[in-house]
Amino acid sequence: MMNEEKLPKVETKFFIDKEKRVVTCIVTTYDEVARRLAKYDFADDRYDYSLLSDVRKYVGIARCSNEDEWNESYGCKLAEYRATRQRRADVNEEIIKYIKSMKINLDKLATYGMIKNPHYPEI
Repeated sequence: MMNEEKLPKVETKFFIDKEKRVVTCIVTTYDEVARRLAKYDFADDRYDYSLLSDVRKYVGIARCSNEDEWNESYGCKLAEYRATRQRRADVNEEIIKYIKSMKINLDKLATYGMIKNPHYPEI
């Protein structure tokens, strides 16, 4: 299994505009798909992570209406939740694509008689 500590993690930044009553959260991920694959033993040190290497940014925005009382901490939590929800959906989609491509490759190997009864990873 690949050493996860070698790969950077996730950064979260908040931008607060009290006049406009808006909190913006930007979540930046570094190679998250590669880290997840390594964590669950779908890949190891022999895998070329440059195929999955990327930096992704997700934005979450929380706006306070005029009728509500301004609460900065709640706005930060809400904005972070919205950005994180996008991030999780995106990462899960990428992992599912990777696993489906593994299934296709296993099927090809089985078709040509190079392996018997391919074991498919769970999605």
